[in-house]
Amino acid sequence: MNDINKPFFKVYLLDDDQCTLDLIEAMLDADPVNYYEVTKFTSSPEALKTIILNQPDILVLDVNIPVMNGFEVCQKIKSNVHTAFITVVLITAYGSEYVWHDGLLLYHADYYISKPFECEPFIDHIHSVIKLKQGKLTDHKNQLISKSI
Repeated sequence: MNDINKPFFKVYLLDDDQCTLDLIEAMLDADPVNYYEVTKFTSSPEALKTIILNQPDILVLDVNIPVMNGFEVCQKIKSNVHTAFITVVLITAYGSEYVWHDGLLLYHADYYISKPFECEPFIDHIHSVIKLKQGKLTDHKNQLISKSI
């Protein structure tokens, strides 16, 4: 139930691992600041169909998923005028700077979070994503990109 004093955000989670989906949902449920309506997907084609019909505020997207990987999903979302505004947060266990670089620069993700993550830092990242979405961190992405150049 939504506390009327908390801001509301619709969040879609896409990961082929149900445990990860459940963990992220539990982390979002524990956020004392915001309320999240969470919808979970394990299939990229199913998620894309739903995203087209009913856009979320934030998509938390694993990079390593079957059928279409997270980069491909991100690219489809960001290249569609009806979904390009959706904030995409890539998550992955890959520690390579190249994955981070590709996600942000080539596929136009808005944010990148490395696995594994703990609840409090994860929620802090989501709060930053929300501020970015609201235009309160306008230079944030440029700072992220400048680190990789």
